[in-house]
Amino acid sequence: MKAKISIEYQNQKQAEIMIKSLIPDNKPLPKGILIDMSTEGRKANIIVECVCKPEILLSTIDDILESLCLAESLILLNKGQEDV
Repeated sequence: MKAKISIEYQNQKQAEIMIKSLIPDNKPLPKGILIDMSTEGRKANIIVECVCKPEILLSTIDDILESLCLAESLILLNKGQEDV
């Protein structure tokens, strides 16, 4: 099974930050899961391949999306503090 997540950000730097924020969570990966992450301009692309149960793939995608939401919140919080 394979899933692709593609999210467009305001600029390339934000896309790169988002991808980099996921790196610590993806080491080591469980057996049977492969994650490929890249940026393409303003887009963050994440491909998850899984030779496992569908529930594990869905759980992995859920974890990735939660981590991205947290990183986005931190970026927004940081922007708010820069304005002060």
